[in-house]
Amino acid sequence: MNEETARSIQTIAAVGGVLATTFGLLFIYLQIRSAAKTARGQNTMSFLMGDQFRAVREAERIAAEGVFDPTDHVQLDAETVRLILNDRHLRETVKAKLNLYEAACCAIVHKALDEAMYRDFANRAVRMIYWKYYAYIETSRLETQNPTLYGEFEMIAKKWDRENSFSHHFFTKDGEVVRGKKYDDLALLPR
Repeated sequence: MNEETARSIQTIAAVGGVLATTFGLLFIYLQIRSAAKTARGQNTMSFLMGDQFRAVREAERIAAEGVFDPTDHVQLDAETVRLILNDRHLRETVKAKLNLYEAACCAIVHKALDEAMYRDFANRAVRMIYWKYYAYIETSRLETQNPTLYGEFEMIAKKWDRENSFSHHFFTKDGEVVRGKKYDDLALLPR
C-alpha cells in the first residue's frame, strides 16, 4: 500500500470516528432530553394527584366561612381583602393557596413541571384564581413592598390567558387584570 492510500484510509477513519462520536453525543443528548421530559411528566402527575391542593382548598373553605366563598366566580373586593388581612388564620390559608399556585408556576418556568400537561389540567383554574385574588395579591405586594410577589403565577396566568381561545378572558389585551366585571361578563371570544 502506498503512502497516499494510507493517508486516505486514515482520513476516512478519522472522519468516520468524528461522525460516530458526533452521532453518539447526539444520541446521548436526545436520551437526556427524553429522560428530562419523562421526569417533568412524573413530577407533574405527582403534583396534580398529591393532596396539597385538596388540603389547601379544604382549609380555605373552613377558614373563609362567613367571609367569602372560595369556590364562587367572583373577584374579591376591597372589603373582603380587608377581612382576610385582619383574620390571621384566614390570611394564612389564602397565602398557602396562592403560594401553592406560585410554586407550581415557578416549577413550570424552571421546567420542573410539564407546562402542557399542567395547562391541560388547570388552565382555567390558574387564570381564574389569579383574577379572583388579584386585589389580595396587589395589597400583599404593597404591604410587603415586593412588587414581584406571585410573579411566576402572574406570568403563567397572563401567558395562558393570551393563548386561550375557548374560555373566559381574565386579562385585557394589554395584560391588565380585568376588574369590576362578573365572571359571566368576561370576554368569551378570541381577542
